[in-house]
Amino acid sequence: MLIKNIVSLVKEYPLVRPKKKSTSGKKPIHSWEKLVCICILMVVFGSTYRNIQNMVPSLNLPWNESYPDHTWISRTFKKIPLIYLECILLSSAYLCLKESDWQKGILASDSTGVETDRYDYEVRLVKSKRKFEKILVKQYLKWHVTAILDHLIILSTRLTSKKTHIIV
Repeated sequence: MLIKNIVSLVKEYPLVRPKKKSTSGKKPIHSWEKLVCICILMVVFGSTYRNIQNMVPSLNLPWNESYPDHTWISRTFKKIPLIYLECILLSSAYLCLKESDWQKGILASDSTGVETDRYDYEVRLVKSKRKFEKILVKQYLKWHVTAILDHLIILSTRLTSKKTHIIV
């Protein structure tokens, strides 16, 4: 049911494919809608490019085409704008609300710190030397989530810098 709903949302709200710099007259191997749908399902399942590549044959997608490999999926994922993914998330949340016949209940928002595996240089004061130096520091992000707690439906998410305290 999840796959059918995501396919219908992608077909209902089509994402315009970015224009290539040069076309040699070849038709695309994979349809843009199919690739976008696979990328959204990858996010939903929390899967990697290679794992979703192996899952695609068993998803029973409505397109009668060959299956893309992980490089096609990663290239497509980089071209999908964040606003489009947020629109699909919001549309799927409204479908869940409509299906559950939700009228009122408990809404909640929360923010939490997320540790990354990346490092960056920051200028900090070294008290023992009494001067500022560049120091390698691990990066942290902040993840903001708004949800309906009655039915566990996520309405919006946002990832910001560690210094952000309020979603605007």
